[in-house]
Amino acid sequence: MKGAKQRHNFILHSTVFLIACLAILVVAIYALHMQRVSEADPLDGPFTVTDDGKKTENVSLSSYVIGHTVERGEQFVIEGNLPENLPDPSTLSVLTYLSAVEVTAGGENCYSYGKDLFEEGKIIGSGYHFADLPDDAGGMPFAVTITAGERNAFTSLSPMQVAGADEIYPAFAGRNFYNLLIAVFMILLGFISAGGSLVVVFWKKRYRRLIYIGMFVLLLGIWILCNEKTMQIFSSNLRYSTILEYVSLYTAEIPFFCLIRFMRQDAEKWKKIAMDIVVAYAMVFAMVTSILQSTGVFHISNCLRFFHIGSAACLIIMIFTALKPINEMSSSERLMNIAILIMCLFAGGDLVRFNVMKYIAMNEAALYNSIIPFGSLIFTVLLFMSFFYSMYELVTRQARADSLEKAAYREPVTGLYNRTYSEKRFRELSAGNSEYLIINMDLNGLKKTNDTYGHAVGDKLITRFADSLREGFSGVGEPFRMGGDEYMVIVENPDMEEVRAAFKKLFECTVRYSFGLPTKIAFAYGIASSQQFSGTNEEYAGQKAEFVYAYADRKMYEMKGKKRGGAAVVTTGTGRAAGMREHIPATERFRRETKKE
Repeated sequence: MKGAKQRHNFILHSTVFLIACLAILVVAIYALHMQRVSEADPLDGPFTVTDDGKKTENVSLSSYVIGHTVERGEQFVIEGNLPENLPDPSTLSVLTYLSAVEVTAGGENCYSYGKDLFEEGKIIGSGYHFADLPDDAGGMPFAVTITAGERNAFTSLSPMQVAGADEIYPAFAGRNFYNLLIAVFMILLGFISAGGSLVVVFWKKRYRRLIYIGMFVLLLGIWILCNEKTMQIFSSNLRYSTILEYVSLYTAEIPFFCLIRFMRQDAEKWKKIAMDIVVAYAMVFAMVTSILQSTGVFHISNCLRFFHIGSAACLIIMIFTALKPINEMSSSERLMNIAILIMCLFAGGDLVRFNVMKYIAMNEAALYNSIIPFGSLIFTVLLFMSFFYSMYELVTRQARADSLEKAAYREPVTGLYNRTYSEKRFRELSAGNSEYLIINMDLNGLKKTNDTYGHAVGDKLITRFADSLREGFSGVGEPFRMGGDEYMVIVENPDMEEVRAAFKKLFECTVRYSFGLPTKIAFAYGIASSQQFSGTNEEYAGQKAEFVYAYADRKMYEMKGKKRGGAAVVTTGTGRAAGMREHIPATERFRRETKKE
């Protein structure tokens, strides 16, 4: 007990230490990430901004406030001069959300995106646009026209960046390196976990938990990859990247809620129903929004506010129905609850930050600097730790159960299966359809050995015969000690050649194990086959195996009642010649009986 407590404390302290180290690592990564972002020189102004004909001069994009809800089709034109001394070739980077964009420099059209999608009424992707500028662009006048593709597509204008063409792309990748690393790690981990578990879940239902964890982590990783715009490193199709961003976000809550539901299978019935409703709602929401998007009836981006409200309500329901007292939780459940709490804090904080930046501070540049990737990393590590800790608990419980089962089903002197286990096997054989043999054996001379040489020698005789039986029928049948001098072997789906070989090996073992004993090992046996009882199990009152055993017992006593000899009682002497004399007729008798019956 003391050792188990020490082991528990060690795991608990190790977990706390790992969480602390991970938190420090995340803070360091985030600080480095923000430092990289701050080191980049934005093209912030002064500009002239025209909003549907209304012109505002000397505008800094980072402080520009639109001041009203942007309508679909509303245009913003940003005009100014490019910095002097730009290298050739140069590229202008513009970040937009759900909007078409057009870039001109020196009156020349440099870049255009989304105009055709806008006219067709399709969703326009969010992301970075890289416009290649003409040669000698330094000091040249330029204009960026942004056309909102959705109502309330954005609330402010993001600062732009300009640099040499060979610098702008590495700078983009560098700014998003940590988010990319986290997203790819989560995608690979989730894919491997969910995919690997699918193979074994049909045999071991407990791996459903790992499937839910893997699917959630996979979808969360995809969402981070798209939301942080790092998907552009792999694909320049902004529209599909944006659709994937919303689909993965709306779908991710399904395995998350399924995981909580799976962990609370012991909950009250009404709580299970409430959790099932939450899971069903998440599935319906994800399916309906996907159908609306694919049919063009409603853009999936316009469902975000409904998603926020629905997810918050579902999370509250899950907390009230799935949460149980701390003293009733296992260690893995506590760890999982810590992971969920951390994820909720990060998600809640990010939700507040998003809405503050979008509707109050109206800082579009900081709008998508999400803290969720770092929270997701902590959450993922803790979630997998909770799973592996639950596996540790399961293995510990199983080992304890196996130990108790071994004590219950094993005979203490020989280590063979006991009568209690034989009754269990009889029920299994009677209920099944497989063919089987039951071989009943009686060890001769045990009482005489006990009376003459003492019980210590008698115990040696018992264990020596048990060892012979175990070795002889290894891989062929299950040996039992039914009590006293009575033994039994069950051979399921017998191969008669293997059974004959097992008997031959048993005879050889009894010769070997007889050395050192004051008396030779001798035994009688009887064999019965389930095929000798052609009726159904119901005709034997569900105890067909008991009848087969009784018949084998009768055959054994018939053999025991005959006069001593090779064909009657199987005996083994201490010499090689004596052993051979006994083996040959006994083996031949067994061969005749098995051929006849």
